[in-house]
This record gives sequence, structure tokens and C-alpha cells, in this order.
Amino acid sequence: MKRTIRLPDTNGIIERRHSEKAWDVSFTVGTTCLRDVLTGLFLLLFDKIQSLHLAGTKEIVLAITRETSHVHRERNLLRIALARTDVEALLSYLLDYERDGRTRVNHIDLELRSADNNDVTLIVRAETSALPISADEAKRLLG
Repeated sequence: MKRTIRLPDTNGIIERRHSEKAWDVSFTVGTTCLRDVLTGLFLLLFDKIQSLHLAGTKEIVLAITRETSHVHRERNLLRIALARTDVEALLSYLLDYERDGRTRVNHIDLELRSADNNDVTLIVRAETSALPISADEAKRLLG
């Protein structure tokens, strides 16, 4: 069983290549699809569905793996298998968004491996986040 969520075109799925061996894929979760994405991730985490499809300019198929998180690319389709800990981190980030109406940071990065051994980063952005802090403020907070 699968579940499909259509991402608004403004929150499209974007791929960027940084070098021959490194690239990223990103999408933005807005308030209009936040609860659908949260529900889909919980269904995936508790094995109620086998895959969560995020459809936009491209399509991402999310699944759970017992291995390290990895990705397989097929034309306009990205099959991403996430380790449970990565799904839990993503859920925590998005639950803060649901609770507070914004996130503390504008995105979360999850590191993936590709079949050809490339370093791939999955970037999930929040449409609304807290304002960034200055370098001086960050130093003060870190002591």
C-alpha cells in the first residue's frame, strides 16, 4: 500500500549537482501540505504503508530501510530509503513546525548514499522558520 501527496508547484522537488560525486535533492513543506506529510511519515514509520510518494515537478518515493539511508535515481523519480532514525529526525523537525507554526531552522539535511557511491543530501525545507541569528549571537549562545 502507498500514499501519494501532491506538493504545490511552488514547493517543487529540486536536484542540484555540486560535483561529479556529490548532489542534493530538496523540497519545501508548506503549511498546506504539512499535516499530509506528517501523517504519511507516521504511516510509513509504523509500517501502515510501504511507501510515501511526494509528487511535484519530479517524484520522490520514500520507504523505510534497516540499512543506511540511500537513494536510487530513475529519470524524474527518486527512490529514497530512509533509516528509521532519519525518519524520526524528520518527524521531530516537522512536528515542531506543526506545534509552533514555524521551525527553528529553515531546513534539515539527511545524508544518503547512491548506488554509484555518490554523496547525496536530502534537504527538507520549512516554508516558515525563525529568523537566522548573527554570528555574534551564535558565539554568545555557544559560550
